[in-house]
Amino acid sequence: MGTLAQAFVKHEEKEEKTRVDKWRDALRQVGNLAGWHLKDTRPESLDIQEIVEWISLNLKYDAFPYITKDLEGIYSRLVELESCLALGPKDVRFIGIWAMGGMGKTTLARVVYHMVSKEFETRGFIEDVREKFEKYGLVPLQQKIIDEVLKEKNLKIEEEYDGVLKIKNRLCRKRILLVLDDIDKMKQLKMLAGEHDWFGSGSRIIITTRDAHLLEAHQVDEIYEVKGLNDENALQLFSSKAFKKKHVLDDYRELSNQFLNYAAGLPLARGFGFLFIWKKFC
Repeated sequence: MGTLAQAFVKHEEKEEKTRVDKWRDALRQVGNLAGWHLKDTRPESLDIQEIVEWISLNLKYDAFPYITKDLEGIYSRLVELESCLALGPKDVRFIGIWAMGGMGKTTLARVVYHMVSKEFETRGFIEDVREKFEKYGLVPLQQKIIDEVLKEKNLKIEEEYDGVLKIKNRLCRKRILLVLDDIDKMKQLKMLAGEHDWFGSGSRIIITTRDAHLLEAHQVDEIYEVKGLNDENALQLFSSKAFKKKHVLDDYRELSNQFLNYAAGLPLARGFGFLFIWKKFC
């Protein structure tokens, strides 16, 4: 439009029409991108830092699309959680991820784990701690930490306190990334990741749980609460599962919104229960 349209007319006199059409299309796409709102109440450098973080995050995202495929609303959560990790400082940090069941704690921890794992000397992801603890006790979980982080298959743990000593003595000089997924008892924390000095300088220990009080009692450095999806992300997730499309069909928009209002932003706990009903009867 306006002077831009006039400029494109002039370009067509000198360039191939197909090439100019590509320019038009590129400019149209750029024009439709959402802007970045700068806040007058804070230094511009902070806005620039946020933009840099988003660019960095997108570059990391492209490296593992198989993990993040169809994960609506994942970007903002990843930025916030990566900020909690504070990878630069050499201190040891415990970070808790807290929310009720079905909110995506494990998924978020797994994506961040893959994003930042190259920053560490060694790493381990111990999933389903609550379930495995109930079935097998602590020793197999301690053994898994030794096996995954140290890669020492011949180092066997005899009993719980032997496991504590081996974890502490073997990991205290290594910069590690460790995820303990679905913790539900204080004993699990004390015997798997008891103190900061169990781990080497720059280590990061991520703990997912439904119980925020456990994180507070263990005196983690920071607690990240996973909140429900906003209306836009919830609608996109529901549409991708129900209709295999990015947007809800107009004929079903009102009914979809009623389902999502009841689901209250929970991507799994209620939302997919309704998705089952939807596919069954609609």
